[in-house]
Amino acid sequence: MKNALLYADDPGGANYLAALPDAITKAGVHSHFFVAPYLEGFARDRGYNASPLIPDVAPETLLADIDLLLVGTSDIRDCYAHRLTTAAKSIAIPSVGVVDMAVNAEHRFCGTSSDPLRYAPDWLILPDKLSVDIYNHLGFRDDRIALCGHPHYDIVRNRKTELQNQNRKRLRDKVFPAAPTNRPIWLFLAEGRDVLNPHLNFRTDDYTLHGRGDSNFRACILLEEVVDIGRTFTPQPWIALRPHPKSDLQDFAPILADVDNINQGGDPLEAIWSADLIIGMATMLLMETLLLGRPHVGILPRVAETYQLVTLQAGVSPVATTQADLRHLLTSPPAINKSAADSLLPPGALNRVIAIIKTILSLPN
Repeated sequence: MKNALLYADDPGGANYLAALPDAITKAGVHSHFFVAPYLEGFARDRGYNASPLIPDVAPETLLADIDLLLVGTSDIRDCYAHRLTTAAKSIAIPSVGVVDMAVNAEHRFCGTSSDPLRYAPDWLILPDKLSVDIYNHLGFRDDRIALCGHPHYDIVRNRKTELQNQNRKRLRDKVFPAAPTNRPIWLFLAEGRDVLNPHLNFRTDDYTLHGRGDSNFRACILLEEVVDIGRTFTPQPWIALRPHPKSDLQDFAPILADVDNINQGGDPLEAIWSADLIIGMATMLLMETLLLGRPHVGILPRVAETYQLVTLQAGVSPVATTQADLRHLLTSPPAINKSAADSLLPPGALNRVIAIIKTILSLPN
């Protein structure tokens, strides 16, 4: 039996790889799935069968008797995945990088160098056409790029079926026990800090949403806009903040006193299903909200950033970049176009990924 090593430094990579171990096993390939130590709780909350990486273990140790390496991409310049890919190439083990979204493509494999493909693996598995175009432009071999979609999308679709069979009021009481029954729940989905481009975490002169002026941190600015507009609604929404796993709550210090709840840990899909309206930055959870069919609004500080999420760029999810847009969308969030969502985020990604893995390992399809 062939052996595959799966590793993720980042929540996005972990989400992409999570469905692979069972499917790979059914294809006749034994797998070992590791995540960075700080992702242990993240993986546990989502039920992923992943083990935390033992600190300081040599890449060559993990690669012993391995026939294929699959790594998630990361915004950590000196990440362990780069060490694994380098070691795999030195001993002729084929390597595959899975990419969860197009944003920051030029920085995912550069490490501390200026070469966008310095630590690129032998193959890339990509989620959408936008990502394919970007990596082609960066110079990655076209015959080593596989457009597969994202296996996590199908996990979310399956979870939707499960959640539809639950009593939503009971789930709301479980996830948000302090929420008053006579106020709608608004759930704000924050982005994590951009480690590759730290300056993008802060206000620039071309912002069209400005917050209260007491913070330059982009996620705090946008949350302030949501909270202040929410105060004009009757009944006032009960607002919960869902920080990104890489968020620091201190970044939200100016607004925390005006937020009703901090929704950390646990299953984020239960929180999304329980809330009445989801307001999200360019985060994977906003795409998951679309797939769950829950009312939602994207929010960004300037229209030029809509490229960061393919669903915002395509207009499948609505996005506000001004106060007028935000007020309008919060008042009347548009209905979800399921057929457009399925066209943009097609089902069946896992089967396509497994077919590529079989091809690389010379296994019959």
